Amino acid sequence: MARDGGMFGINYGRPEDGIKRLTRDMQNNTIVAGGSKEAHERLVDTTKRINSELKRRGETLGSVHPQEFVEIVQRITEET
Repeated sequence: MARDGGMFGINYGRPEDGIKRLTRDMQNNTIVAGGSKEAHERLVDTTKRINSELKRRGETLGSVHPQEFVEIVQRITEET
């Protein structure tokens, strides 16, 4: 039985423009909050790439083994 799963990414940097950013991807149970425009966009892109890799493997956030998830994240973040 698959578990529910989700990703929550937080950028702690203070945006110079003062805009509070929040991106929700309900289809993939992903939320990205905060950061400058560039940092926020980079984290949104990273979560999209993670979800794309999971989909390619036939997995979901709830079904992937935690160690496999860590390996996916490490590989994707090293590529950027």
